[in-house]
Amino acid sequence: MIRQMVLTLLCLIVCCFTACEKLATMRAHHYFNNAKKLYEAGDYRNALEECDNALTFDPNFIDAVYLKGMIYYRTASYKSSIEWLRKAVLQKTDDQELRRALIDALLKAERYPGAINNIKILLDQNPTDPELLFMYYYAHIRSRDDNLIGKAQEKLTELVNQNYEDPRIYCLVAELAILKGDHAQAQELLKRFYTPHEIWENTMILLADSFARAGDYNKVLEIYDDAIQKSNKKRMLQDRLTKILLLNRQYKLTVQFLSPLYAQYPNDREILFNLITCFASLKKFEEAQHIIDTALKAYPDDLDLKRKKIEILIYENKLDDAMSITMATMSSCPQKSPEYIEFKNKVAEIYFLRGKFDEAKAQAQEIFMLSPKDIQARFLLCKIELQESANISVVGELRQLINENPNNAEYYYYLGLAHRKRKENVMAEKAFREALQKNPGHQGALIALAKIYYPQGSFNILEKDIQEYFKIYPEDNETMQLLNKIKTGQAATD
Repeated sequence: MIRQMVLTLLCLIVCCFTACEKLATMRAHHYFNNAKKLYEAGDYRNALEECDNALTFDPNFIDAVYLKGMIYYRTASYKSSIEWLRKAVLQKTDDQELRRALIDALLKAERYPGAINNIKILLDQNPTDPELLFMYYYAHIRSRDDNLIGKAQEKLTELVNQNYEDPRIYCLVAELAILKGDHAQAQELLKRFYTPHEIWENTMILLADSFARAGDYNKVLEIYDDAIQKSNKKRMLQDRLTKILLLNRQYKLTVQFLSPLYAQYPNDREILFNLITCFASLKKFEEAQHIIDTALKAYPDDLDLKRKKIEILIYENKLDDAMSITMATMSSCPQKSPEYIEFKNKVAEIYFLRGKFDEAKAQAQEIFMLSPKDIQARFLLCKIELQESANISVVGELRQLINENPNNAEYYYYLGLAHRKRKENVMAEKAFREALQKNPGHQGALIALAKIYYPQGSFNILEKDIQEYFKIYPEDNETMQLLNKIKTGQAATD
């Protein structure tokens, strides 16, 4: 009787365990099917949640493991994707589609040795597959490992000698040429072997970047022009080139590049404002104002355009016109709004430039009623006080402003003026140096340093700084004449 009860109990336990196992499997499949539908619909966040639910019920459910890896892949979380796709590959060693997904994730995560090992497994099965050959040698080259690069070069040379038809292979040969410094060969190959594959664009960018590092921006422009004409990703390349040229203060070349685009797309704000910035930086104010005025006819309430117009009028010393537009713009903004305070600061600045210090101070005090720690108003008061004296509070406040914004060249420049006025020449020199470092196109800092070095007969110290300045403003004859006058003692140096 006892034996029969024990057997019955064991049967019940086995049945319960089997039922629970089947229930867990059913729940895992239920969540997996939900995850798959969400994945196919592009709802990756919820797909991942359902996939995790499936794996909670069955951690070894290989289809869910595979799907989780693909969800991470689709969301560009390649490192997480690799972890799960590797688990799936260990179970599905013959699934080529799965292994290719793992290879792609490894390449995108720049895990080149792992990619090479997995590609080799597929190449052993199909040694002439063009896609596998391309990825295999791409991974070799991108690894930047000399040994792997050497192996790739040997095999790629064989393929080229066989007149291999895949243009992507020639892009890899071009990249090898760039690594060796043979830019002419790289450019010639890329011109001959265009492919819509992203490798062509990426290699063109790599070639252009190598010329940018060498400071040959005319060549950079030439390469990008060629790429833009052929590529389907024209805007991406246009934006990238513009960013490179502006970052390196190549305003003349930027104008040369953007002007035809502006004629083609006059309402494109990014092109519009970049072109205005370039003309203003080149001190071609008439051209900048023409673009602004044309745009304002279409967008009369555009604050960004009005900001640019006011800024350029101030550069041109047309202070009455600048004041008129600034006052009108300020009046159109809601009182106490950030825009109202911004334009009120501009009113104060124009008063300062006119030499009306009391009016400027009054504006600053009104600003402090609205914004007690306003940085622009504080800086303005420093500049006013510097005109009237050079006491310790100015130096202290300027240093505080620098702490709050250490990249502002103007703060360093005025700190230098304060130290110079206090006869603290070493500290003045250091501040002017900082200003020029923050902005190599800062005329005031360059002239201030010339007034320190030239009377001492130290003419070579500024040579590099002068070269950098005139790279930015190649047509600034006024500054060149002033530097020559300081050098020959024809200009005041105090």
